[in-house]
Amino acid sequence: MKSTVLLLPCVVLLFCSTLGRAQTPSPLSTATEIFKRVAPAVVLVVAADENSVARGTGFLVSEDGRLITNYHVIEHMKQAAVRLASGDVYDAVDVVDVDKRRDLVVLKIKAVELPYLHLAKSADVEVGAKVYTISHPMGLDNTLS
Repeated sequence: MKSTVLLLPCVVLLFCSTLGRAQTPSPLSTATEIFKRVAPAVVLVVAADENSVARGTGFLVSEDGRLITNYHVIEHMKQAAVRLASGDVYDAVDVVDVDKRRDLVVLKIKAVELPYLHLAKSADVEVGAKVYTISHPMGLDNTLS
């Protein structure tokens, strides 16, 4: 049985399996083990315009810096920065693709060899499965719920 980790960057429901180049988590993985394995691929997105700043959680989906977050985080912003779990900050952020209806955006930072998550099929998740979120809510960094 394949274990699936659900990450919620803000309100997005995306099903992810494992960290890039890592083994599939066992169904008996504890929340702590899952956090240690997945958190390196979770990022903080900070977007700003002349009047406001928006913060959102995202996660890396490729080792070359592609990441997914909510579209509403960057929708009206003029510039953005991405902070990795390592503390590294990237302020050159490109928009690769947008799905306004699903409130998703794919962003790209100029980086290599980053930890990332493989997307899994949501159809593989069953009712009653344990769900964990790793995010940056209300200014708190790397929380697990």
